[in-house]
Amino acid sequence: MTLSTENPCISGVLPFEYYGKFVFINTDTTHPIINPSKPKKKEDIIRVGDLVQIVNPQVVTRVGYPLNIESVVRNHMTVEQGMYIDRFIASFGIDIASTAKIYDDVVRDLAYGILLTKKFGGNERSIHSTNVPQLAGQDATVVGRRVVKTGIRKTEYDYDSDGCNSSWNYLDKEKTHIIYSLRLHEMRFNLTSYDSSTERDVFNFIEGITSLDEFCRKPFEIEKTNLKKYEN
Repeated sequence: MTLSTENPCISGVLPFEYYGKFVFINTDTTHPIINPSKPKKKEDIIRVGDLVQIVNPQVVTRVGYPLNIESVVRNHMTVEQGMYIDRFIASFGIDIASTAKIYDDVVRDLAYGILLTKKFGGNERSIHSTNVPQLAGQDATVVGRRVVKTGIRKTEYDYDSDGCNSSWNYLDKEKTHIIYSLRLHEMRFNLTSYDSSTERDVFNFIEGITSLDEFCRKPFEIEKTNLKKYEN
């Protein structure tokens, strides 16, 4: 097979097929040209609106480095420090109605400073998830989709004659993941093993959820590899 950039409207003795900018001239008529711009249909593509089954109930809680602002506030700031911040804000005579928002802003700024000091707890960007066994085998509708990257954060430096000129970060061993937002149709429990703690276990990992009924209506995220698409 040879490649030509000539105008496809010009007649020639060899058969050709035109795909965009180039003309592929097929010199072997027994092996027709396959258009590279038309990939084969993939049966495993999951789209918004599809019905799926949860095979591995690993619910995504976040994507990122080992530490984030929420984990720092939860695990690296003490009750005594929180009380000190309260007294610090009150010392300015600020109206009590505004204290809560100011407190949250101060805490988040301090947590971000801790994040920088601890370098986000490490260089590996990964998918953080929690196992919710009760979701295994449940049916759900896809209501959203996002693509995320994981890998090892590294820094490259560009030096000139005067020393370090510039630097940039990138992900080494980069991987691409597709994460879907799901909404349950209903929860199907094995009644022989159901007890009141089962319901609490299911919805406790989602902030603000106080009942199983709320959980069934609230979207949650699971990676594509943990789902099975139902055939149309």
